[in-house]
Formats: sequence, structure tokens, C-alpha cells
Amino acid sequence: MSQEKVVFRFPTVCKDKNSIVILKNTKTPKSDRYVYITDPLKQELQKRHQYIESLKDSNSLFADHNLVFCLNNGRPITPALYEKWFKKWLLTYPDEFPSITFHGLRHSSITYLMELAGGNLQAVQDNSGHATATILLNTYNHVRKGLKHELMINFERDFYDLHEKTALAEPLCLYDLIANDSIIQMRIKELMQLSY
Repeated sequence: MSQEKVVFRFPTVCKDKNSIVILKNTKTPKSDRYVYITDPLKQELQKRHQYIESLKDSNSLFADHNLVFCLNNGRPITPALYEKWFKKWLLTYPDEFPSITFHGLRHSSITYLMELAGGNLQAVQDNSGHATATILLNTYNHVRKGLKHELMINFERDFYDLHEKTALAEPLCLYDLIANDSIIQMRIKELMQLSY
């Protein structure tokens, strides 16, 4: 790793360890961004900050590195420890959550945001830190399949002026659909007349 990426090297506790925990810069300049958070998350972060401040006050050996997420002695939490704690937490809720990695939470949240975004991929891209919407789409292409189906349901409802949600049983060949559907042919003729 290049030295310009390293922001801070945390002091080692065990002298016989070869590894060191570091705080590094973001991957790219675009990764350094403002992220909007929910009010409940803001409240949780404030509670966490108050808890850390109480640890500083009650423990003279607290290693203050100005971290929001740290061990009770102020030392940083290693990625392996996060993963261990997360796996342990998942085991307490085996029927409620899928078995994913800690980093998988990022993918799950971005997938969920894409479903909620209603086509505003720029907002999701800005929040996720992907350099471009193309990279976001290439990474999360699996989400688009569900959205395509939903788009066809909405198109069908709007095109046929249906007022209740209908589901397509299976994808249809567009040529067969147009050739055998008099309503679509009539709507196409109406649209063609309006365009002249």
C-alpha cells in the first residue's frame, strides 16, 4: 500500500505481532463525500458518541483515537473482529436474516436503495460512492431484472388503462404480442396519427 493512502497507523499492543491496523484514505477523490442518513441512525450515532465519551471519562487508560466505533479501551476494531461479531449476531437470528458477510450489508443496502430510487440512479450512485452510474449498474445488474418485470407490470396497467395491479405470468415475445393484439395495434395507430 502506498504511504500517501495511510492517514494513521495505530500503535501495536503486542510486540510480537507482524500486522498493524491502519486508517487509510478513501479509494478515489469521489469516494470522499457527504452521505445523508436517517434520523434514527443519527440518534444511534449520538448515543454511541455519548457512550464513548463516558468510557473516556471513566478509564484513564482509554486510548483516544477519536473513533466512534472502537473497543472499550479506545483501540480500533479490526475488520476480522467486525466479521466475527456480525456472524455471531446472525446466529442469534437464523430465521430472520440471510447468511451474509459484514460487507454484504453494503450490497444489501445499495440493492434496496436501487429498488426505492424509482430510476434515480444518480442519487444511489452519489450515496454509494461509485464513480459512475455505469459502474453502479454493472455491479448491481441483478436488481434490474426485478425492476424490468415491475416496469412491464406498470406499462401494462397504464397502457391498457387498468386500475388494479396485474402480474405478467411470463415474459412475452413483443412481436407476437403486437401481431395478435388488436388493442395494441389500435393504440399504435392513434399514437402515429398524433405524431404527424
